[in-house]
Amino acid sequence: MPARLPILFAIILLPWVALAQPREFRDCRDCPLMVAIPPGAFTMGADVAEEARENLAPDLRGRSAPPTRITLSRGFAIGKFPITRAEFLAFAQSTNRVPGLSCWGLAPQPDGSGRWQERQRLTWASPGFGQTPQDPAVCVSWADAAAYGEWLSRRTGRRYRLPSEAEWEFAARAGTTGPRYWTAEAAETCAHANVRDHSVADFYRAPRDASFFPCSDGVVHTARVGAFPANPFGLHDMLGNVWQWTQDCWNPTLQGQPRTGAARETGDCLTRTARGGSWSNDPRFLRVAYRSSGAATVRSSNTGFRLVRSD
Repeated sequence: MPARLPILFAIILLPWVALAQPREFRDCRDCPLMVAIPPGAFTMGADVAEEARENLAPDLRGRSAPPTRITLSRGFAIGKFPITRAEFLAFAQSTNRVPGLSCWGLAPQPDGSGRWQERQRLTWASPGFGQTPQDPAVCVSWADAAAYGEWLSRRTGRRYRLPSEAEWEFAARAGTTGPRYWTAEAAETCAHANVRDHSVADFYRAPRDASFFPCSDGVVHTARVGAFPANPFGLHDMLGNVWQWTQDCWNPTLQGQPRTGAARETGDCLTRTARGGSWSNDPRFLRVAYRSSGAATVRSSNTGFRLVRSD
């Protein structure tokens, strides 16, 4: 009988946990809305079976290995949404932040396929496509994102920063264990996230092949934050819409990843890790375990960020 008590307690507690609502707060009128995340433990990364099922190219396999058990002993708060254009505008105006002279973007080509290229005069204020003030800020480098966190910290007296990879993945999974926090079925993705789908294929006059999700979400580039359903922690756009910078320096695998959930500050620190995939990415990359990277000074029209408050 005593051996069954933990199971009984779990059965009793699960309905209460499911009904509990995440605590949300904002430290100033135009500060990002934050969601409190509880402490916990999870397995970070993906096994070889997931990468095989998702048809990941051989040269990209192993980035999310080995699966590593992470224990976050303290809770933290993370942005409910990626930082929006309106929020980034307040920072840019307050600090006179130079927006940069170029940004990588997807441009239509004569054959209609489109390709990524560094384009002059594209900035977060003019990324090459229309946005609303509530769309996520893009064409922001890792350095821009870190500077925004420092500015918000000075302004509020609280510690704002980019999330560690482990914090980001724990928040994205929200207690789930699959490749995506809604389902493993790619065809259902358009109901949950803004991704590279038939809307993008048709806009760029590209064939609807396997590099596009087999559905249409009606959005070509970025979508207003919160336009798609939240994950079980109440966070929106943890997959899709925009890649999100993390604090971690780039390392090719999870070997040596801090088991405390802290950011990994060793490795190639001129290059930083990004998570979550974007409006321009195919099914292989729209997974909570997938890890990508970019130079800390590079800007792209599919990359933004959200912040953590750790005090």
